[in-house]
Amino acid sequence: MNSDSKNILAKYISEQAVDYVFNLLDKESLRLKIVKDRKSKYGDFKYHTAGRDIITVNHNLSKDQFLFTLLHEIAHKMAFEKYGRFIKPHGDEWKYTFYQLLIPAYKGGYFQDEVCSYLSKIPFKRLKSSVQGDPRLYRLLHPSEDGSHLTLSELQRGNVFVFNARRYELIKHLRTYSLCRDTERGQLYKVHQLAEIQKEL
Repeated sequence: MNSDSKNILAKYISEQAVDYVFNLLDKESLRLKIVKDRKSKYGDFKYHTAGRDIITVNHNLSKDQFLFTLLHEIAHKMAFEKYGRFIKPHGDEWKYTFYQLLIPAYKGGYFQDEVCSYLSKIPFKRLKSSVQGDPRLYRLLHPSEDGSHLTLSELQRGNVFVFNARRYELIKHLRTYSLCRDTERGQLYKVHQLAEIQKEL
C-alpha cells in the first residue's frame, strides 16, 4: 500500500484512523477492495492460499460503520493466523482479537465520541458477530443525516407506530424482536427492533 491508498482510505474512515488501518492492512498483507452495496452484508474476508488475502467493504457505509466493519474483517485474518483456520468464525478467539483492535480505535478517538464511549463499556464476550444484534450500537453506527430515523427499539410499551403502511401498538420488547399488535386486525406480530418506524404522537 502507498500514499494513494491512504488518500483513498481517508474518504471512508476518519482522518485519525488512516495510519492505524493502513499499518494493520500492510502488516497482515491484506488487500482491501471497496465494493458496491450488498444487502446481505457490509464486508467479508476471503482467505487465499496464494497471494494476499482480500477484505471487501461496502462503499456506502458511514465512516464509523466502515471502520467498524473493516476492523471486524481484519480480526478474522488475525484470529485465523494465531489460532488456526478451524476456529469458529465468530467464536471467543475472534471476539478477543476484534476487541484488541477496537481498543486503540476508541481510545484514539477514531470513531465519533458516542461510539467510542459505548465501545469502551462492552466486554469482549458481548461483542456481536453483526451490529444488528446490538440495537444501541446499530443506531450509533447508522446515524440519519436529519435525525429523523427512529427504530422500534426506541419505543416504550403502549406506543403506537406505523411500519410498512400499517399501524401497530408495541406490547413488549423481546430479545431482538418486539411483540406488536396490529391495531386494525388485532393480530400479534414479531417485528425486529431495528426496523425503522414512524411514531404516532
